[in-house]
Amino acid sequence: MSSTSKLTPTAAKRIQAAQLLAGGGSPESVALTVGLCVESVKRHKAVLDMRGVAALDKMSVGGGKSALDEEARAWIVDAVRGSPRRHGFEVDRWSNPVLQAVIERQFGQRFSIVYVRQLTINLGVHDRDAMMQNAHPAGSGHSR
Repeated sequence: MSSTSKLTPTAAKRIQAAQLLAGGGSPESVALTVGLCVESVKRHKAVLDMRGVAALDKMSVGGGKSALDEEARAWIVDAVRGSPRRHGFEVDRWSNPVLQAVIERQFGQRFSIVYVRQLTINLGVHDRDAMMQNAHPAGSGHSR
């Protein structure tokens, strides 16, 4: 298995989930421990059961080379560490849709919400509670 220090945060979670599953953990308990959704852990378990830990270790997080260079990625990190108000939004906390709009405005490229979320995870600036705060306001019937 790869050294988890060389992996993206998503890949490291996947490997940690594989280790817990191999040790007999249930998908539900592993999802809670690692911070993944139960559906993802169940998919990882199916791969683990069919092809072993090595197959999970080699899984891609999707996509090819990022369309954003290192300078753009550094700009995003800086932006997310500040307030969305600096970018014209009347909210105090970031959400994936707000960041998506800021990226589109700054770089002229529109990325999916899923990609924006993955980008924040890979850049180490994703805080699930903060990023979801404004995506689904309380009482809207949405769950995480």
